[in-house]
Amino acid sequence: MATYTSIPLPLFEDYFYSYSVSLDDSTTVYVIEIQYNDYAQQWFMSLYTEDQETILAGIALVPEYPIALDYALGSLTGFFWLLPIPELPSNKYLEEPESISQYYTFEYVP
Repeated sequence: MATYTSIPLPLFEDYFYSYSVSLDDSTTVYVIEIQYNDYAQQWFMSLYTEDQETILAGIALVPEYPIALDYALGSLTGFFWLLPIPELPSNKYLEEPESISQYYTFEYVP
């Protein structure tokens, strides 16, 4: 089994929020925006520079898929990962979307 390092990222119980984070070893700050879309019944994320320049816009948070791995993210070379918490019913968030933080962890893998 492969091992990797990752940067844990918070998930909140709000339907729309953003926060600033450093995703690499530099002092570069990025803004992650996460939003739930009722129509699509899906969570989406966007990634911006500290100056609000768009890097990624509206990409779906898909569990156990290397999110944004196939995108050019400037100096970022990794991907985002939405991982189910073991032994919990990960599809429960479909009934209660605001509870995604109770069933998943979110991280950046450089």
